[in-house]
Amino acid sequence: MHQYLEDFLIASDQHEIPYRAWLAREPVASVLIAHGISEHAQRYEAFAEYLTEHGINVWAVEHRGHGEHCEPEHLGHYADQDGWQKVVSDVNQLKCHIIKTSSGMPLTLLGHSMGSYIAMAAVMAEGEGYDGLLLTGSGLSSGLLLRFGVMVATLEKLRLGARGISHLVNVLPFKNFNRYFKPNRSEFDWLSRDNNQVDKYLADPLCGFPCTNQLWIDFLNGQIALSRMKNVQPLPSDIPVYLVSGKKDPVGFFGAGVRKLASLMMAGGVRQVDVTLINDARHEVINEINAKEVWDMLLQRIQTVSIRK
Repeated sequence: MHQYLEDFLIASDQHEIPYRAWLAREPVASVLIAHGISEHAQRYEAFAEYLTEHGINVWAVEHRGHGEHCEPEHLGHYADQDGWQKVVSDVNQLKCHIIKTSSGMPLTLLGHSMGSYIAMAAVMAEGEGYDGLLLTGSGLSSGLLLRFGVMVATLEKLRLGARGISHLVNVLPFKNFNRYFKPNRSEFDWLSRDNNQVDKYLADPLCGFPCTNQLWIDFLNGQIALSRMKNVQPLPSDIPVYLVSGKKDPVGFFGAGVRKLASLMMAGGVRQVDVTLINDARHEVINEINAKEVWDMLLQRIQTVSIRK
């Protein structure tokens, strides 16, 4: 049995930061989850309940522009200004709350996809209090490709406005991901080999929605910043980093982008960066057909962080 709660914190700009928590009966460690783009924290419920069975408290932040508490007019939009800095700060504000309420338990930050980049930026901005960094569905993209994306999104912003929705910016990246899995059963086959999980995503009104031009500009510029050595160097050298991705995840360039990210972190001074690539798995490793094996693996990484502390 575990305790479940939903609450929110107040950011400095008065934004309400919703979060969910699954609290174990006798916890020994905590995990803070930063979810991906066009999804929400509740999708991690089954994984969170599994972790609580092993004594892990799980907290999940709802990023700006996402989740059931987001007003329809704000869906897919961080903020009109400084959106990237705000979503990163939200994560660190929840971190501080967790530390205050967790009696010194070790804390692992788990970021998936978009959340993996937010997580990296959060640790770079304010590394104290994080004992481990666990990233899924991540990878380092080509700087040229990212800058091209910013250019297109900026042109679309001029045409449609900051809160405008561009079909070009939203659809083309995902179509490109999906082309590797032809013949396609759906437009999101790239997420997982588990058709049930893909169908749940498709049926969820809080998943798969398009994002604003400004969000894409913020997000892509955030990735560009993370690809620069001078910005990676603030990562604590002693924080263990675990990268877990599918070998068939197009976001991580089928493992090449994951290894590239690991190399960048080690060159920046991080002493331990472990890479695990799961055979045949796609983007959402915790929702794959071998999800239980993946959950066991991630639990082991979290427990390793706890032992180190």
